[in-house]
Amino acid sequence: MSTIPPAPERNPAAKKWGPVLILGIIGLFGSIAIYYFLPGFLSIDLMMMLVIAFFVAIGYNLKTVRGVMAIVILYLSTGFSAILYRSVAPYVGAMLRVFTFDLSASVEDGATRGDLALTFILLTFVFWLILEILMRIFAEDTTISSIGILDNLGGVVVYFLVGVLVAALLFNAIGYSRSRALHDAARLRRPFNQVMYLLYNTQVFLFGRNPPHLYIYDLHAR
Repeated sequence: MSTIPPAPERNPAAKKWGPVLILGIIGLFGSIAIYYFLPGFLSIDLMMMLVIAFFVAIGYNLKTVRGVMAIVILYLSTGFSAILYRSVAPYVGAMLRVFTFDLSASVEDGATRGDLALTFILLTFVFWLILEILMRIFAEDTTISSIGILDNLGGVVVYFLVGVLVAALLFNAIGYSRSRALHDAARLRRPFNQVMYLLYNTQVFLFGRNPPHLYIYDLHAR
């Protein structure tokens, strides 16, 4: 007697992306509500909260182990970038000025604070992308199937931490460039400075007596 095969799932895409969409909507409207109804929050605070909300939402599908790996990758990426950004920034600055039709620009012109901040973010993104690709090659499936939905919820928690670190890095870079006044007035300045202080102290062995100014320029405001 033949058995009847189970019916296929009606909409697997909805099952996979539905919770992500719900978390994204909650994060979006929650961030907007905080911005409008709590005093002291500025547009830059809203931007950073949306960054965190984005990572929380995608964390549901990426799950726990991949989130832990993402923290390690981000730690390594920022460390490499903090070592190299001052050397690379003059080249990035010269390219930016050429793109704005300043054809006399050269590496000898040096780098502005904006060039330094942008270079750090670009290098972090490039290193993160490379390490993420390598991780996906060597660790294709990181799902902990034995714990079911707890793996998804763990991913939400871990990617919240990833989002906070990314937001702190972006916030710090924005303040280092041309938006210092907006940065200093932001409600989330002190919490993000605490994050940067923690990151700096876990990487201090990389810098010796020459710490990256982009890391430490605002740590007095903790």
